[in-house]
Amino acid sequence: MKTPDTTLVNILVTTGLGSSIISWGNMGDVAMLQAGLAHLAKLWPEAKLNVITEWPEKLHQFCPEAIPIPAAGRKLWIGDTLLLGRFAGFLPSPIKNFAIKWKKRAAFRYPAILRWYLVGRLRMRNRKAEIEAMSSFSETLAAADLVVACGAGGFYDGCRDWNLDTLDTIEAAVIRGIPVAMFGQHFGPLTDPLVLGRAKSVLPAVNTITLRGNRGSQSLLESLGVPAACIHVTGDEATDLAYDARPIKLGTDLGVNFRLRTSAETTDDDIEVLRPILHRFAAEHRVSLIPAPIAVDSFTSDHNAIKRLMHGYDDLTDGGAHLAAPLDVIRQVGRCRVLVTCAYHAAVFAMAQGIPVVALVKSSYFAEKFLGLQERFGLGCKIVYLNRPEVAKNFHDALERVWQTADEMHIPLQQAAIQHIQLNSIAYDQVMELANNRRHSNSHFRSQSE
Repeated sequence: MKTPDTTLVNILVTTGLGSSIISWGNMGDVAMLQAGLAHLAKLWPEAKLNVITEWPEKLHQFCPEAIPIPAAGRKLWIGDTLLLGRFAGFLPSPIKNFAIKWKKRAAFRYPAILRWYLVGRLRMRNRKAEIEAMSSFSETLAAADLVVACGAGGFYDGCRDWNLDTLDTIEAAVIRGIPVAMFGQHFGPLTDPLVLGRAKSVLPAVNTITLRGNRGSQSLLESLGVPAACIHVTGDEATDLAYDARPIKLGTDLGVNFRLRTSAETTDDDIEVLRPILHRFAAEHRVSLIPAPIAVDSFTSDHNAIKRLMHGYDDLTDGGAHLAAPLDVIRQVGRCRVLVTCAYHAAVFAMAQGIPVVALVKSSYFAEKFLGLQERFGLGCKIVYLNRPEVAKNFHDALERVWQTADEMHIPLQQAAIQHIQLNSIAYDQVMELANNRRHSNSHFRSQSE
């Protein structure tokens, strides 16, 4: 770890959190943001950590040190809607593409002219709040010494809008010569031609990309033209938070997570198959079932799925709905000897503390994520495929095997977590040099101008 730089640095951060407020109910995404900002604050204790967000009150709740930058301002400054207005749908594609390209260049070369034009359009509509939002984003971007994309698993076919917003932000930084780093990312499965086309034109210019795991992500990035030297497999950003909160001894209970969601492709039938096996196992070993939800919101609602899985064994549980912050979930997981999970970050929270995992997988999206974890943590992550024959037997056998070997896996899992933390620190140190060089060159330019 290099000596922290105490001089002022301006950092613009885009996150893995979506535009809806329910995305803040995903403790995995929140944990990655918290971990990323903590890393940056260690490098630059006096840094201005500017985070693009639709929900400043949620950002203040989880990351009080961060400065909210309105996401609406990004849309207005980078997007094409305000530029073309109601004529956008009628213009031929070549004219529309030319206008968009002109705006991107003008935002860098002639920002005062572009701002005059856009502000004028907004004033005609009496949209003062949007003028302020756009000014906040454009000024923060112009002053940035570094642009960071915090940990995310959004570069797959289910997140087109998020993908395009993130790529637009990166491109805006690249045009200005601002260093860009993407930490704790997962890429794929990704087949959307629009996103792939944008990614191919933007991502090769990113200075550093760190990956949660090697499974699929690195080959996809290389196919998009990203130099191999810019890609580093470091593990998940949230590993640091979970490892720091680890208990002294291995827990005694059985942790439970389940996710009913399109991206997981799980169904009610899967719950019916797993429930009796889980209950019988807990009864035989005389242990409690501990709920460990990652996403507690009106859309994903891990806690509701967990309640259904635990029904008949513990009918009083709320499924973990009361766990309101990443550290709450991490400490809950720390009570366990083994964790059964559909959710990727529940597994990260467990294995970083030395707790082995039985991962329940059905979709290709989650299969790649858990296979990446398995590459990083080895036998501590046992995968059971819910769409293969003999699911009941495979689940029982995996659960029994992991339970019996939990003690011997405890320390090796923690050692693997330490390696991830060290690799993350190295990646941040390298980015620190890029940002400092940018800041010093800017300072020299300003002094010469004066």
